[in-house]
Formats: sequence, C-alpha cells, structure tokens
Amino acid sequence: MDANVYKATPITSFENYSKELVISSTYSPSVTNDVYANTLQTLAVNTNYLEPINTSGSILKSFQPGFTGVYGNYNFEMAADATDGNNPLDVMSTLVKDVVITKSIDALDLSLTVVNNYNANTVFVISAYDKDNNIIESNKSTVVNPTNSTVIKKSYSPEATQKIDHFGILRVVSDSPTIRLLSAYSWKSNEGKITVYGIVANSNVESQSVGFVATGYDVNNKAIETKTLSSYTSKGGSSSLSVILDAGSQISSVVVKAVGQAHEIELLSSADRLENGKVIVTGSVENGTETGQSVGIVATGYDANNKAIETKTISSYTSSGGSASFSVILDAGSQISSVVVKAAGQASEIVLLSAGDRIENGKVIATGSVENGTGTSQSIGIVATGFDANYKAIETKTISSYTSSGGSASFSVVLDAGPQITSVVVEVVGQASEIVLLSAADRLENGKVIATGSVKTELVQVNQ
Repeated sequence: MDANVYKATPITSFENYSKELVISSTYSPSVTNDVYANTLQTLAVNTNYLEPINTSGSILKSFQPGFTGVYGNYNFEMAADATDGNNPLDVMSTLVKDVVITKSIDALDLSLTVVNNYNANTVFVISAYDKDNNIIESNKSTVVNPTNSTVIKKSYSPEATQKIDHFGILRVVSDSPTIRLLSAYSWKSNEGKITVYGIVANSNVESQSVGFVATGYDVNNKAIETKTLSSYTSKGGSSSLSVILDAGSQISSVVVKAVGQAHEIELLSSADRLENGKVIVTGSVENGTETGQSVGIVATGYDANNKAIETKTISSYTSSGGSASFSVILDAGSQISSVVVKAAGQASEIVLLSAGDRIENGKVIATGSVENGTGTSQSIGIVATGFDANYKAIETKTISSYTSSGGSASFSVVLDAGPQITSVVVEVVGQASEIVLLSAADRLENGKVIATGSVKTELVQVNQ
C-alpha cells in the first residue's frame, strides 16, 4: 500500500489536555474536583534504534529490520503533589518491564508488562507517537487490578510503522469518579474521509454509557462537521470507539471530548458547511435523562439580515445516557449566511420549534420544524399564512404527517402569491379535537378572487 494513502490528522485538543501537555514526559495535571490525577509517561525509545535515547542523546546502535530490541525496565511514580482535603495522595507506582520491540520491513510489534503497585484498579493505554508528538495509534485500554500485572501487546500497520517515533503510557486510577478520554487520534483516507478513534474510561460509581464527540474544523477554525458515539460501559471499564467525518478534505484539525456526564438532553456540538449549493448541518446530542426517548436537533438558517429563511429537524430514539449524531440539509444554501442549531426532545406538548420563509423563483417557501411532545403518536404539522403589505391574509396552506411520540418532523409549503406576500406567519397543527378551520385567505389575481383555507380534521372512532 502506498505510504501516502493515509495521513495522520492532528487532534488539536482532547478533554482536559492540550496537545503540548499530552506529550509531556511527566505530566501530572492539576487536580480540582478529581481526587486522582492522570499521569502520562513517555518511553524514551526511538524505534529506529536498539537502545533508548538517553539524556545525552547518544545513539548506541542502529535498529535494523528483522531484529528485535529488548529494553530495560521503567519505574514510573507520580509524586504526591495533589491533595484530597488535607491529605496528600499516595504515590502511584507502576513498573513497566520486559519491553520488546520487533520491527520488520513494513510492520512493528510492541510487547511490555505493566505492574500495578497502586492500591486501586488502574487503566493503562499505550499510544504510539510520531516525531511531532501526535498520537498515531493506541491500543485498547487495559485494566490492571492492585498488585497485579499484565502483558500488553500491539501490532502496528505498515502505515503507522512508517510514522512511529516513540511510545507513551497513560495511567488512570479507576476509583476516581469521573469519565475520561484516555486517547484520541485520527487517520485521513485518500477518499477524503477522516476516521477518529477514541478510548474512554468509565471510572464512575456505576455502569453507564460513555463515549466521545469529535468536531472537525476548517483552516479558519470554523466547525464544519461533528459526530458522536457512545457505548454502555461497565464500572471501571473502558470502550474503544470510532466515528467517520465525511468532510475530511475540508478539515484541518479535530477536537475530541468525552461524553456521558449530561443530566438532561444536551447539544454537545454543532457544525455546518456549504457543499454543492446546500448547507449540511450536523449536530451531536446526549440524552442525559433517566429514560430512553427521542432526541434530535433543529437547525435554522438565517440570511445576511438575520431573517430565518429555512428550518429542518430530525430525531431518533436514544437510550438513557447515550448520544446520537444527526444531519440535515438546508436547500437555501446560497441565501444562508449563518446557522443556529438547538437540541430537540424536551417538549411536553406539540411545539413549533422553529420557522422560516424565503422567496424563490417568485414564490414563497415556508418551512417549520415541529416536535410531538405528547405521550401518543399522532399527526402534527404547520399552517402557513401569507400577508400583504396591509397585513391582509392573501394565501394559506397546511401540511401534516403522522409523527411518533417525542419525535420531530420538518414541513414545507409553497405559497404561490409570492410577489404580493410581505410577511408569513407559521403556526403549529395537531392540537384540534374536531374539524377546525385553521386559516383562511383571499386575493385578487387576473380579475378573479382566489380564496384559500387550511382545515384540520380529526378522525374519532366511536366504540359500538
């Protein structure tokens, strides 16, 4: 495979760490609410050589393909510089031994043993770094019980092998009640997509869904795509997850954050980009409630005058504590200058989430996003009424569709009296319990009066 097929994309930051801090050889972040801190240790091993690079930088022997290098033992300790109230933390001691690196012409294998000398379960992640200290690849996290040891092995692909310069060991004590992103890295394919990998540890007091949200930024630091993924993870365990960002050719950096700590329906991240004359809007939402339910996003596009001209929504059933990715396409791309995204799923009745209208080809296109917050599935929709300069109703149209309980739906109607319409009012439909005239309008056109009306019908079944 051509070495240029895959290209590492820098992760500019991930939870609690900047890129500079992550690659620090003895990093102990400041402790605020967390009792225990993470420690990242870097094995000073350049994989092109038999011996570790020592402090003087001397290189003892070349590391030739087909030869196995056996390295010494490393004893890592985190100084007791963090406190829990008035009590300093115990020293976290870890022994890394029997480090073996085998390098062939197009692959590299790493094997090492970690000994947990601390009095709590500890999660270990081994990451391979390039010469610029970007993570190239990480192994799945390993949990080691107190005073126990385990052998960690990892084989690296030819693409990764060509870039690896050194390895880092990240340790996280599992009895610290929090959710941590242990590792994040990405690869860009020649198809123009970026795969983002992340390892998330659940150190909370109970099993739950944890994951991450990845947001891609362009060269102007504008968020253009976001995706999330989560997985039910046991207490003290961790999950390895990955998402694919489709706008890879436009993305210059990626930010990754841990997911799983929301207590309500929360919009984690949103992004939008212009493609082929249309705006692609993406949003990542976490369901932090105690029950599974429909959650989603509503996206509204605004023109240069900050007028809402188009809206769309989308939702799906998401388990309690889980997260989901959503995408909608706004057709009025050439007229949209900004986009606002909000989370959907919190309504307790039928609610109009957003509305917008625009003139296109001499006609008015009115759009509305509606959420069915009731406890039953039913038809919901919108009625749009166009008014002239004298605020006289001159045209009205309605549309509806059957929508599940808690779900949301997008609606669009075309008002033909476009040139005469100066304003549009959009209202929600679906709350009537009988046949109701929602709106009526009339206008003079070519010597004739065109009368329009919007009616809501409700079918009532009578039990015999």
